[in-house]
Amino acid sequence: MSDELYNANSTPLAGVVVWFNPSEKEVENIKTYLGFLSQLYVVDNSAGDNRALLSIIGEGTDNVEYIPNLDNLGIATALNKGCRRAIEQGYEWIVTMDQDSCFDSQEMTKFLNAFEAKKLEDPSIAVFTPMTYQDQPQGYAQRVITSGNLLNLAAYT
Repeated sequence: MSDELYNANSTPLAGVVVWFNPSEKEVENIKTYLGFLSQLYVVDNSAGDNRALLSIIGEGTDNVEYIPNLDNLGIATALNKGCRRAIEQGYEWIVTMDQDSCFDSQEMTKFLNAFEAKKLEDPSIAVFTPMTYQDQPQGYAQRVITSGNLLNLAAYT
């Protein structure tokens, strides 16, 4: 995990990224957030097995689990598989990512620090999401994009 953020009191985070015929560049996006996660589930909606692409990430993939669907079952099914796996392994929160999404490490650190503070303030949060527009104030949103969210797995179930 990244030394920039985590300490003994931080929330262990799982992550799920959905693949569909990923390019090498899209696989490299995982490097931008993998260090912040305790576990990452790569759910692959491609027709073929892309497990070999994980070698692009390099060292430190012991916390990556590849889940091949061998068919395009859709993003919802893939996210559900990752969430169920995280619940089975005892995680309470999961970061949802698209294959073309990445995080700047400083922004990820700010995001996760804000999450930890907000979670203490309001433990009933179901989804915590980064702002996509800088000119909008913090607050509650009716809709958010999938990528980059922190999902409370208790709310998921």
